[in-house]
Amino acid sequence: MNNQIFLIKIVVVLALLGYLASSIYMFHFALTLDVEKGVSAAQFLKDSNPAIMYITSGLTGLVGGIVATAFGVKETNNTPPNAAPANQKLRRLSSYVFTPTPVDDAGVNNNNGLYGTLYSLAYIVVGTASAVIWIILGKDTIPSVAFMATTFFGMLIPIVAAYFNPN
Repeated sequence: MNNQIFLIKIVVVLALLGYLASSIYMFHFALTLDVEKGVSAAQFLKDSNPAIMYITSGLTGLVGGIVATAFGVKETNNTPPNAAPANQKLRRLSSYVFTPTPVDDAGVNNNNGLYGTLYSLAYIVVGTASAVIWIILGKDTIPSVAFMATTFFGMLIPIVAAYFNPN
């Protein structure tokens, strides 16, 4: 059981790191295309490896799914008493990433939700950045950035619904 939990934590962290790295890589190309010199989004797509586009889109959905799942899972008994539902959801996401202090003597998880907050914030910042880049560049946006933006907004619906659900 401990090996399974450890593997889940590794996958969750690697998914976020891959998402951040591939997003930065795609943002770099999206913002440095020189359309005036004939290097268009279509030319970039033709000359680039399509795997990065699929990996970036897949990681956008995976990280969003991790956030949505953490926010949607029912509470367990080892959460601090009288904790706000939003804090409980961030604590749960934090426990997917890293659990610095498992439980205290009363069986209450002392996790403060910092890692969950950073994880969800990273997803929101990068997803919003992809949408802003898509809006600014319009038809000159490389497809991967547009796919990231649409995937982000598609995942935002269940994330927001799960976050504000009191369960």
